[in-house]
Amino acid sequence: MRLEKRGAAVTAQLITLAEMEVAYITTLITIVLLSRGYTFLDPLISLLIAVFIVISGLYLIRDNIGCLIGHAPPREFFEQVRAIALSEEGVLGVHEIVAEYGGPNIINMGLHIEVKGGTLIEEADRIAVVPTASFMSIL
Repeated sequence: MRLEKRGAAVTAQLITLAEMEVAYITTLITIVLLSRGYTFLDPLISLLIAVFIVISGLYLIRDNIGCLIGHAPPREFFEQVRAIALSEEGVLGVHEIVAEYGGPNIINMGLHIEVKGGTLIEEADRIAVVPTASFMSIL
């Protein structure tokens, strides 16, 4: 069996569904117990549901914190970007590569390239536009 990583929205929906199921089941159990005189269980069951909600919220935060704060891709990503940029004809150097995750499969990136002095603006612009497909291969 092959497991695939689910997106953040699907995970959040599954956790919300689990929260609702736990709340419904414990509410039904509490109603039965309250009708039999176990009134002290009402706040305990409410606390149990609250703890479950807090734990599931913490799980979602832990699972998505990288996208929320925009963490950087691994060092290998930057090395591959540098190699792809340097492989373009006319690129003499690459520096100030900045990248951060904008989602599970989205990386926002910027970089500076160096070209030969005296290069016409139109030519430098052509050199600077590296085909996106080159970078897609490293995601």
